[in-house]
Amino acid sequence: MLLENTCSENAVGMHLEEIDGAIVEDNTCYNQEIGIRVINSGGVEIKGNVCYNQTNKDINLMAVSNSNISLNKCYDNENYALYIQYCFNNTISNNTLMGSVMGIVLTYTNHCNFTYNLIQENVEWGVYLYPLVNEYNIFHHNSFISNALGLGIPQAYDAGNYSVWYDVNTNEGNFWNDYSGTGNYSIDGGKFADPYPLAESPVPIISELNINQFSMFFLLMILVVPSVLLIRKHVRN
Repeated sequence: MLLENTCSENAVGMHLEEIDGAIVEDNTCYNQEIGIRVINSGGVEIKGNVCYNQTNKDINLMAVSNSNISLNKCYDNENYALYIQYCFNNTISNNTLMGSVMGIVLTYTNHCNFTYNLIQENVEWGVYLYPLVNEYNIFHHNSFISNALGLGIPQAYDAGNYSVWYDVNTNEGNFWNDYSGTGNYSIDGGKFADPYPLAESPVPIISELNINQFSMFFLLMILVVPSVLLIRKHVRN
């Protein structure tokens, strides 16, 4: 169990391997190559973490199954906010993935559900599925806001197999802020579309003002937390 730690200036902030049932919650990782990396594990809970200013990946899952990744905030990565490879049967929900090159990247990943994620202002695609090697992944009730802005391409790329871009029970898809308002929303890659785009975002959208407040809050946390820990140490002594 890893709770309420702060990691910075490392190659990898937190590395878990072959640990089933691990809990990684309420940690802050910044200024590293990779924030949180989990390999060959199952039943993992990655929740409420803040990862930013990494040079490669904020959260990296490799050979992870039957796990929940939720309520994490990942932003300002030089490459990928959430990179998922060789994974199976995971739930990824209520995460904020913004301001990186790409928000979510999947390779050799099957049967994962992505719901109620805010995927905003990433330089290229908000979600990218490598060709052919991803199967049966489901995306619905996510909000795609201004990804690939100015590139003239859709906000998601999917060249996998058997993906579903809506909730089959409710016939509700995802919110795309560049949706024309009629017909399907075409997914880049030429194989899929969201047939039921939502008229309103199912999750709160972060405004530019809120982004600045968000960054300032965590900067203050970085400055304040070490001071509090030092004071506690002196008090105990």
